[in-house]
Amino acid sequence: MKIFINGKFLCQKITGAQRYATEIVKALDNFVEENTFYIIAPSKEYVLNELPKTLTNIKVIYIKGKPNYFWEQWTLPRYCKKNKPDDLLNLCNVAPILYPGSCTIHDIVFIDAPKGLNWKLKIMYKLITQLNVKRYNNIFTVSKTISKRIQEYYLVNNVYVTYNGFDHISTFDAEKPQISIPNEYYLAVGSMNPNKNFNAIIDLAVKNPNKQFLIVGGSFKSFKKIEYKIPQNLRFLGYVKDENLIWLYKNAKAFLFPSIYEGFGIPPLEAYILGCKTIICNDIPVLRELFSNIASFVDFNNVDSFNLNDFKPKTIDISTLPYKWENSAKKIYTCLLEEYKK
Repeated sequence: MKIFINGKFLCQKITGAQRYATEIVKALDNFVEENTFYIIAPSKEYVLNELPKTLTNIKVIYIKGKPNYFWEQWTLPRYCKKNKPDDLLNLCNVAPILYPGSCTIHDIVFIDAPKGLNWKLKIMYKLITQLNVKRYNNIFTVSKTISKRIQEYYLVNNVYVTYNGFDHISTFDAEKPQISIPNEYYLAVGSMNPNKNFNAIIDLAVKNPNKQFLIVGGSFKSFKKIEYKIPQNLRFLGYVKDENLIWLYKNAKAFLFPSIYEGFGIPPLEAYILGCKTIICNDIPVLRELFSNIASFVDFNNVDSFNLNDFKPKTIDISTLPYKWENSAKKIYTCLLEEYKK
């Protein structure tokens, strides 16, 4: 068996989908045989991810080109057609139309909640997914909620749930950011996509002028520009290093997750595992599915309906949580192997 992995994610900052791809590959590397899995990546000079330096059994092959859609839709499939892998594993939503292989679809936000996407990205995701979805060897996704939605919308049944994991958190040390941080603060993490609903955090800050709020997350050009009027007790920290984010998780009074749409939504899980036991999530089905035993649920669209002083920490045995990268990697491997044997 020879499996290629779409390595465009190596050239991107690590956010949700890139974290998934990175950790799935790490987990695969622990048990696959040599000369079976290969990451096919754009030119080495564009790689930002440290993953290639850590791999033992999975080899990285760099093929010339910038990490753009031309590389993914033309250069990569041409290389695959020439070298004939048994499958091309795409871990970040998009696969080449000319060589679709297997793909992880993290969500179908471009159908269900497209408000935050610019029109070019919306059309691109719709077109590529519509052309590929019935040709994928396997479709992986990160929650039962999204799996059901994909099956209903696209009328496919080869959809397998491969959850995000939390194991990677233990590999980073906590490091306090080199900026002034309040002694007590409420933390939120995510991009500035309108679906993350950070207007609710602004409303909370206005409602609670004696409490401090921090928002961590980068802005992406693919999302529509949003202008926020920031109250004095709320600070937007932008993109921070993993070490700094871990420190912020560990020391937060509570973690706030007001998102109105998610495929999985890993920040509440990360916050809980790192010791922030008061998790407050927006009451949407996917978060209920995943975090019912660690979080409290509120209507973040009506911040007057709850009081931050009323929430208490929840304590569970984290070993009972099913969210392990190894579990998801083994499921992906099993599906690829069964496809190979056909």
